Amino acid sequence: MDCDLVKNHFAMIDGTIRPNSGPGIGVDLDAEYLGRSTVNSWKLL
Repeated sequence: MDCDLVKNHFAMIDGTIRPNSGPGIGVDLDAEYLGRSTVNSWKLL
């Protein structure tokens, strides 16, 4: 099964990528998939 870390991909319109609305670049990460795929992690304080 192919998965992607991003739930809402960018839209390509006439060869130009339109960013999503929202903070940063506006993508929603698939936290469940990211958690299953993570080998090691740490938190910055």
